[in-house]
Amino acid sequence: MKLSSIIEKYPNRYVILAPLLYDALSKRPLAFKVLEDCILPDDSVKAKEYYEGEGVSGVFIFPTFEGDIPFEPEDAARMFQVLMGGI
Repeated sequence: MKLSSIIEKYPNRYVILAPLLYDALSKRPLAFKVLEDCILPDDSVKAKEYYEGEGVSGVFIFPTFEGDIPFEPEDAARMFQVLMGGI
């Protein structure tokens, strides 16, 4: 699923994503698998940690709303690393 579709399907949520398809040249993800969607930020952090513990690679939290996001800097950095093809 593309990020634009995820924003439409899961409005005002914290969505736990993992890369599904990558671009062959840039190594950036093109599509993502939705692992879970959460309403509360604490629930999203717990869900992300669960999937990382299960061995799913490239897991990150993607908020589908604008505004302040109560995340740790590591979580925001992780999201951008995955989106830019660094992981």
